[in-house]
Amino acid sequence: MNTLGVHSHVWASQWNDEEGRRAIAAAAAAAFDQVVIPLRDLSVVNPDRLRPILEENRIAPVNGLALDLGTDISSDDPETVARGETLIMDAISVARDLGSRRLGGVYYSALAKHLRLPTEAGRRHSIEVLARAAEKAKAAGFPLALEVVNRYETNLLTTGEQAMTHIAATGSDNIFVHLDTYHMNIEETDFGRVIELCADKLGYFEIGESHRGRLGTGNVDFRAAFRALARIDYTGPLGFEAFSGGIAGAGLAAGMALWRRMWEDSDELARHGREFILREWDAARRAFGLDGIESVSDVKVN
Repeated sequence: MNTLGVHSHVWASQWNDEEGRRAIAAAAAAAFDQVVIPLRDLSVVNPDRLRPILEENRIAPVNGLALDLGTDISSDDPETVARGETLIMDAISVARDLGSRRLGGVYYSALAKHLRLPTEAGRRHSIEVLARAAEKAKAAGFPLALEVVNRYETNLLTTGEQAMTHIAATGSDNIFVHLDTYHMNIEETDFGRVIELCADKLGYFEIGESHRGRLGTGNVDFRAAFRALARIDYTGPLGFEAFSGGIAGAGLAAGMALWRRMWEDSDELARHGREFILREWDAARRAFGLDGIESVSDVKVN
């Protein structure tokens, strides 16, 4: 069975020891296998303190990283690129010390609204830095996964096809594609086509609704997504991600335009998200003659 992860920001407004401990325990209580720990501020992620908490809750860490305009490795400015490379390498060290299974996110460029097309020099900088980062991550024992986001959050990789081309240019066998239905719903014209296109390099598939709230209440075509995953017999990790104004911290809410409170009970939202994913994945697998999800008989989704 595919491992199933959840983003800590379903519960935590920001990452610190107190909120991190609560998010890890809540993710474990909701029966997820992995929890996404953001590396926005490396100074607040302490592997020595976190490892015992993760082990106690029997949940594995994965990490997410996003660059800003001051650390954008797709910049034309060598100093900006150097700052970004330092941050990525430091994040890989923290992920290694945590025992992380993966470093995903937007660190091929800045997670920001860009005001111009990427330059060839910027693309080259991004590819060169990622190639070096992939080698360090490989030595640390985990892969990199580049999250394909939307036009308002990057100017570089907004489709799976672009991500495949970018990864191929690095020459690395340790960089994979991270697809997310929220972003795919904005940018991709055919879920099935892009999932099949990325099949050999699909390292993480994240499930999020069009409004970033409760699954099944927006307009994402989850049936098409799960059926495409079944067609390629996807065996990698699945993830649930949701964000809400009033739960996310002020900085995150402003950066992601989280202007509405999308739910009240984070524990219920997470349980529903897990159940929804298992039910849809089971149905898709059975439709293609694959084994169903063993625990789906215990799943009830309203």
